[in-house]
Amino acid sequence: MLIIATVGMAFFAKDISLSYAFDKIIPKNHPKYIEYEQFIDQYGEDGNILLAAVQTDRFYEKDFLQDWYELGQSLEKVEAVQNILSPVHAYKLGKDTLEKRFFIEKILKKTPDSPEAATAFQKEFRQFPFYKNLLYNDSTKVYLMAIAINPKVLDTKARNPVVANILKLLDEFGAKQKVDLHYSGLPYLRVFRTTAVTKEIRIFTILSVIFALGILILLFRSLKVIIFPLFVFGIGLIGSIGLIVLMGFKMNILTGLIPPIIVIISIPNCVYLLNRYIQELKEKDDREAAILSALNYVGWNIFFANLTTAIGFSVFAFMESNILKEFGLVSGCSIALLFLSSIICIPFLLSVLPKNWLSSETKAPQWISGLLDRIIQLVVHHKGKVQIIVFLFAALTTLGIIQLEAKGYIFDDVSKDSPVYKDLKFFEQHFKGVLPLDIIISLNKKKAITKQSNLKRIDKLNAKLAEHPLLSRPLSITDGIKFMRQGFFNGNDQDYKLPTKLEQGFLFKYLANSRFEGDTKVLSSFTDSTQSVARISMQMADVGSQDFPKVLAEIQEKVEKVFPPKKYKTTYTGTSLIAIEGYNYLVNGLITSVLLAFLLITIVVVLLFRDLKMLLIALIPNVIPLMTTAAMMGLAGITLKPSTVLIFSVAFGISVDFTIHFLTKYRQERQKEQATTITALHTAIQETGLSMLYTAIILFFGFIIFSASEFQGTFYLGLLTSFTIIIALFANLVLLPSLLLQFYKD
Repeated sequence: MLIIATVGMAFFAKDISLSYAFDKIIPKNHPKYIEYEQFIDQYGEDGNILLAAVQTDRFYEKDFLQDWYELGQSLEKVEAVQNILSPVHAYKLGKDTLEKRFFIEKILKKTPDSPEAATAFQKEFRQFPFYKNLLYNDSTKVYLMAIAINPKVLDTKARNPVVANILKLLDEFGAKQKVDLHYSGLPYLRVFRTTAVTKEIRIFTILSVIFALGILILLFRSLKVIIFPLFVFGIGLIGSIGLIVLMGFKMNILTGLIPPIIVIISIPNCVYLLNRYIQELKEKDDREAAILSALNYVGWNIFFANLTTAIGFSVFAFMESNILKEFGLVSGCSIALLFLSSIICIPFLLSVLPKNWLSSETKAPQWISGLLDRIIQLVVHHKGKVQIIVFLFAALTTLGIIQLEAKGYIFDDVSKDSPVYKDLKFFEQHFKGVLPLDIIISLNKKKAITKQSNLKRIDKLNAKLAEHPLLSRPLSITDGIKFMRQGFFNGNDQDYKLPTKLEQGFLFKYLANSRFEGDTKVLSSFTDSTQSVARISMQMADVGSQDFPKVLAEIQEKVEKVFPPKKYKTTYTGTSLIAIEGYNYLVNGLITSVLLAFLLITIVVVLLFRDLKMLLIALIPNVIPLMTTAAMMGLAGITLKPSTVLIFSVAFGISVDFTIHFLTKYRQERQKEQATTITALHTAIQETGLSMLYTAIILFFGFIIFSASEFQGTFYLGLLTSFTIIIALFANLVLLPSLLLQFYKD
């Protein structure tokens, strides 16, 4: 039945596909999400611009202009590229006085064929204030090219080749002109992040498997041992990927973590069952009896250990966010499938393989036996000192815990040394950011947007917002109207200003007679169909979740001085705001989920041991590792964010596994005739301690591999989880026995 089910899952797994959609973590019924969707319906996608910038003194030289112009021509031929905008590909408005209409024409109609032509273009282009600090930064000699990509392509797998083709052409230009190009914009950042994270997860999953199997071979001193985990996590991996397809989901940045988690969780199941089987085979010399005895002693432990781990992940399914629901459902079901594959595959393989496939004479390495003996001596003779040291240490952790902050950035996980991160900061330095933010102001009356007084208000607000050090130059209808007025008066830069009421009348008549694409595009880009709202669009720096509310409050203060809230309703939206809202929702949700998991796992421990004193003893060694990790994060300045909150869930599940296995063995030994607390602890440490050490070593090296990642989230997931596992091992092998000896005296 398991084979048939696995073949069925493999049939579904072959259809797995990646999710290329921008992960909107907040629920669809969240007010900010609803506002954002309404904004997209009205104005279109706000994150479809890929940006390329160059810093050079040679930009207006003939050869450079020619190559830049030809670069734009080549990019326009790339499939899904909608249009190009740069100083060389900029437009101006001309007027037809006979038909009383505007027409659009390029400022540079052909590549300059002489230095004089290049100089003439430079002079003409600088006559248009509209483009200043939008396409170039005059003071730092930085020039920008904005490449608009079809938004429908950005949420499909076609996105990657489109962006790759664009970057190839840009890189060829950079190599030819011997200049460094800087890239940014949401399409570029999304492609980099998804491809890099997907690649790393694949590589690290493979490396985790190799390291885990290698260490398993060293510990068991047999190559043959790898057949057991290969079967177990092989079925688990196929099942988890099949479940994603079967449930109608796609692989995303969270569900992509499930395969390595499956590998990690499968190893303890194998270690505990195989160690117990070898011990039973030594005593009974009867394979069937050894298998049944191992299942009887360890099977329920594995069930409860996997149950607590499944609870830790399944609680995310109760959240309203789709991405978290998917992660919770798939991970919970995958762990259940993993449990079934463990208790079916391992006994089955042991029953059909030769009796001495795993030698019953296998012994633990001498250093492990010696370590366990020293732990027994420490617990028996120095339990008081152990408890005092641990509790003093726990008290000291509060110094680090109080420094722990919940703070993250939209593009948070990339290493500060990465070229992508450096490019992002380059754009923030020269253009104040690339993350879209929009302000929608309701003017309450139809056609109110064209009213002279409202245009002056909007222009005044634009000037105030432009002063903010973290906001790019804002764009609104007033910029379009000033650009239109300049075109009407033959392109003189002195005419780039708001028209008088009289001028406004005939300017809009010219606009109405114009036949270029979207004859009211100047209006429709910055207002709605009733012309009763004003849109102000800008980009901002990635200031992080802590500072974003402060920046938004500063923006709001400026807006309310010009558009008092008693008279005007203002909405703030855009990808940057949605991303920060999603981050806050995710962190708060994860913290709530970890607390819920803690509560549910506590209930499981109560039902398992039916002893409140035992519950207290069981929880203390599991709280200590979490406190230690939180303290280390606080002292090291590692903030709470989605990737680091997950560490607590993973580590807590693993730590509870140690506790369940140890206490179950202790209770079994304590129930024997003439058994004392000391003798029961001695046996539990020697037998279960061996499996706990094996498991901890394998998990440590399995996770530490992830610390080689260039993504900070993956790096911390590997480093901190490995660290927490070691603390959890110490707490359950040293502190837990000392507490049992303290509270259960003979």
